Amino acid sequence: MSQIETGDVLPAYQHTTGSDVMVQVNKNESQLVTDAKNRLVESRASQLFKGVSNKHYLVYIDEQPGQPISVGMIEQEFGENKKYNPRPPYQRPTGQHPVKIQKGILLDFLCGERVGTLVLYSRPNHHQIELVDGGQRTDIVRRFLKGKLELKGQQAAKFWAYYLPDIIRGHNQKEDNVLQIESNKILKSIASNKTVPTVKFESLPYNLRNSIRNLTFDVKMISKILFQCIEDGKLLSFESPDYDENKVVEMVRAKFNKLNLQQKPVQPIHQIWGARDQYNITARSYVERIPGLMSAFGYTLENDGSSSDEEIVRTFNDLLVRSMLGFDGKIKWGLGIQKIAENLLEATYDDEIPSEPNSFGFIEFMNKRLGKVFETSFSDNNNVTRKVELAREIVGVGQKAVMQRLFILSLMEFWKFIQENKLASKYISGEIPNPRLYNFVELLSKIISCVSMRTLEENDYKNDTRPLMKYGLYNMYKSNQKLFDNLIRLGGHSQKDDYLVKDTLSGIVKLIDEYTL
Repeated sequence: MSQIETGDVLPAYQHTTGSDVMVQVNKNESQLVTDAKNRLVESRASQLFKGVSNKHYLVYIDEQPGQPISVGMIEQEFGENKKYNPRPPYQRPTGQHPVKIQKGILLDFLCGERVGTLVLYSRPNHHQIELVDGGQRTDIVRRFLKGKLELKGQQAAKFWAYYLPDIIRGHNQKEDNVLQIESNKILKSIASNKTVPTVKFESLPYNLRNSIRNLTFDVKMISKILFQCIEDGKLLSFESPDYDENKVVEMVRAKFNKLNLQQKPVQPIHQIWGARDQYNITARSYVERIPGLMSAFGYTLENDGSSSDEEIVRTFNDLLVRSMLGFDGKIKWGLGIQKIAENLLEATYDDEIPSEPNSFGFIEFMNKRLGKVFETSFSDNNNVTRKVELAREIVGVGQKAVMQRLFILSLMEFWKFIQENKLASKYISGEIPNPRLYNFVELLSKIISCVSMRTLEENDYKNDTRPLMKYGLYNMYKSNQKLFDNLIRLGGHSQKDDYLVKDTLSGIVKLIDEYTL
């Protein structure tokens, strides 16, 4: 039970002194042993892997008690380029709990109750200490410190009762008039108001704020990830060519998942952000570096570390992952996101990455070139300054995500099209987009918006509020009716239409290229 609670993963025969082991395996192993090892490696058992030297290694975690982490340290030293990294690659997004549960956890912590141990990991050659387990709890504390979480009613009453001695000390002392006035105000409010005053961190007297900053979480520190050779029993150092950094991250992440699942099962869709699959890692790196495309799709980031920002980046990450997997032929058009998330967590899509051009090349294309389209103003042929704002063109409420995904897939097809047909110079001068690229993107967004007409009868297509008439596309539609009808059909998001996706979007890209002068 103690191993389950701490998440330790230890081999049953592990009795080592330095690099020696008490149990050795015969050099001339039987075919049965060989077959068993190969079968376990093939089954993607994260505990066992095969190194570049063809030796097999068991990976396990060694952890020790660490120095407690105070609220003040969480406030000052958690974040990007700071001592502690609260969001390493294997960490799931924050904001997993409803606000009611968040407040309950916060109140328990503020009032001296145990809410669990933080688990940290100091990776070799990394300047930050990573938070393996405890992301939800530390985020709740940070939200309270930033004024984004407040306590009211009975929860506030419990807080004031617990900190009443601090308030009384502020009331009784004579040296600090400001503290005395603030303490008196709280006592009066508690005693005479109809409702108990709300607990807001920034409104607390400084002695209460200091008391809270001194509260601590217990800590366990992962001291090292050990690789033990099955064949000779030796332990590897991280300098060895067989030492696999990805396996280290995988093991830490496996520990993290187990710790969380002991308390409450987490839906795969909420853990996709921490998936180790290469598609997810690539998409996540793009989403975190360049938010311009998200804004173009109507997602506005506050950049304040809030749960709403987490939800936005996770949503857009899902869109990119689904688009890349679809483009590379890994999934069917209508496959549910939960199934995709489950496969990502199991690394089902890791086996084979298609040769270029594929979605990974497109990510680089977006970073270097398309990113400028979504962030830069430009002049059209009439010398009118404007900006490509896709959110205005991609219409429809119920099918918004489907249209966004079709748009991203179309951009991937466009990237492939200009590479294969050597048309990059038509749209890009070096790294700088020319007006043709802006015009292409704008027309593409208008055509994709036709997906919103899926539930309409053809007689209603001429309605002035619908995309065909609204954006002047009706004559183009009549000349390419089958192509447009297939595009509109994709709005149904059915797996039966999987065969239509690539050919339809490829046809749309070629059509727009012909119209782009």
